[in-house]
Amino acid sequence: MFAKKTSTWTILLIGIVAAPLFFTSPAHAIRPFLATETAIPIEPNKSLFEGGLLYEQYSSHNRRYTLSADLRYGLITNLDFEVIVPYLFSDFSGGRESNVGDVRLRAKVRFLKGREANPLSIAGMIDVKFPSASRDKGFGTGEPDIGIFGIASKEFFPVTVHLNVGYTFVGDPPGEVLDNVFSYSFGAELQTMLTGLDIVGELSGRTDSQSSTSPERLDLLGGVVLGVSPEVSVDFSVFFGLIKDSPDFGLNGGFAYRF
Repeated sequence: MFAKKTSTWTILLIGIVAAPLFFTSPAHAIRPFLATETAIPIEPNKSLFEGGLLYEQYSSHNRRYTLSADLRYGLITNLDFEVIVPYLFSDFSGGRESNVGDVRLRAKVRFLKGREANPLSIAGMIDVKFPSASRDKGFGTGEPDIGIFGIASKEFFPVTVHLNVGYTFVGDPPGEVLDNVFSYSFGAELQTMLTGLDIVGELSGRTDSQSSTSPERLDLLGGVVLGVSPEVSVDFSVFFGLIKDSPDFGLNGGFAYRF
């Protein structure tokens, strides 16, 4: 048993260290959503690694790419931890910039576990942002943020829905006054008659923080998830911005590996 636990922690440590070398992530959500999390944590001593590429088109000369890496680990029953390490590329009329994004650490606790008679799960999550992104390049504020989220998931077979609401206390960089951010999302997963194929949809938004790195957004997403095996799934989605500061459209594709 000791050897098994040691092996699990070794894999976790290697994943955390290696993640920024290979991937990055802006989509702080369970794949393929942009913002929606599930209230169901990872099982104890189990891990989930997600990687992908997010493309956002703001105008004909302004676009952003984000390589994503997200490693989650179930520490004990109803409690998991998550590490998000993003890397960003930005194309604009004046040239191109790239930089490691803001690293995030998250902890999620499930307060209510869904049961057969009432398949509703409720969880809370703390999200801590470390200011690793370059403020000079426009990829971050240079200050830490702390977010608190409430998450509810319920199954109406063959549909599972997720509701997220959150409030983020935004750090104050020198020379700027930024508002705290209220965010929300509603995501749905439809299990189709084709084995392993799910259809997903999401409406997500956040209030204006008066910052070019985190403007007001409202996005509508649709996509598919295909379970290649019990351990591996791949996904693809497309989304459209519904307000001015959102991207005109975007594409999101990646994979998830459970071990």
